[in-house]
Amino acid sequence: DNPLLSLDKQQMLKTSMLTQLGKEKTDKDAQNKIDVALTIPGLDGKMSSLQSSLDRLAGKDVSDKTKTKMGQAIQTLYDARLNASQDELKKLEGVLDKARGSGLVPPLVSANIAGTMLPTLGQEKIQKDVQRALQAPADVKGNLNVLKDVVKKTQEKPIAVDDKTKTMVSQLAQKAFEDRPKDIQGLKDLEYTLSELKDNQLISMAQQQQIKQVIIPTI
Repeated sequence: DNPLLSLDKQQMLKTSMLTQLGKEKTDKDAQNKIDVALTIPGLDGKMSSLQSSLDRLAGKDVSDKTKTKMGQAIQTLYDARLNASQDELKKLEGVLDKARGSGLVPPLVSANIAGTMLPTLGQEKIQKDVQRALQAPADVKGNLNVLKDVVKKTQEKPIAVDDKTKTMVSQLAQKAFEDRPKDIQGLKDLEYTLSELKDNQLISMAQQQQIKQVIIPTI
């Protein structure tokens, strides 16, 4: 508002130059916070920090450089997931999903999150759940609950399903049948769950036929 500047110049300064400076400050701050997030020990700490950045930047127009940095950070989190716990995988899924629709990562990264990262993560979560159930002692309710959850996951969102996953889920279905409950309600629950599974991509064609022709009639 200095009288040394014309009103037009003052308005230009307010609406253009100061706005640009504010955007550059936001970008610089965001880039610094992304860099700091990746130095935090442990996957959980990194995820929490990047989640905060995604929340803080929501709806803001950031530069391509910031988007690239955020995309690279998301890739780093995804690559670090292999030894993650189930809770960490669930948290990672939430961070990826938020980043995907945030406009804060490049379009190619967003497409990769939707088309590859999230479906693969969903598959890996299923494998961990099923592996734990297969290794546990005979647990009628536990096996059934895992199968129910697995079916629900495939109905809610796209999940990549490879031969390893099909084999594991088929083994759990067979285990659930072999350890089947003795009470009527328990048998009804098992029959319903297997009926939901019999045409599902999660098991092989051979196991689908086994469920239809042998397991369900036996129950």
